[in-house]
Amino acid sequence: MKKLMLVFFVGLFSFILISCSSTPDIKNPPLTERIEKEIPIPCGDESFDDDENYRDVGMSEGKDRSKVRNLAFEDAQGMLMRRLIGLVERVTTNWLEGASSKADNSGIERLIKDKIQTTISKVVNDAYKTCEKNTIDDLGIYHAYIALRVPKAILKKELNKQIQAEEELRIKFNEKEFQNFFDEQVKKYKEFSKEK
Repeated sequence: MKKLMLVFFVGLFSFILISCSSTPDIKNPPLTERIEKEIPIPCGDESFDDDENYRDVGMSEGKDRSKVRNLAFEDAQGMLMRRLIGLVERVTTNWLEGASSKADNSGIERLIKDKIQTTISKVVNDAYKTCEKNTIDDLGIYHAYIALRVPKAILKKELNKQIQAEEELRIKFNEKEFQNFFDEQVKKYKEFSKEK
């Protein structure tokens, strides 16, 4: 009986080892045979700047539909704000570097940076919602997508209004010259972005 049990356990142990060590032969198709499927982002076509507007899309997901929607809106505002602040700060820095020596501009740079933050915050808070899509998946998770746009003309107008309100800035920023410079720099930025 002991021999029979020993043979049985050896056989069982061998079977377990063999079945665990062998892996099923799964072949991945060659890369040329794989098919990729594009998954469109809701409101994605509203996320690209055009000649008249700066645009961005915010996204969020979660269990609370209202909270998810608010977070998507805040995400779109935040993305738009960061991008516009970076763009306008680059343009004004380039303007000041070309206008006169760095030593003359330290106070002006701080003042204009404050004006940029204020202006862009106001403009983005008043941004137009151009698209909103809400979905729920099979797990009960809500997904929200919100696209916002800021007209370029409004941003320039508000920025100019802030500059003209400060005498110190009015001296450094000739309205027409700065507007032309601003348009030229934005055009260069747009061409640079397309190349990436």
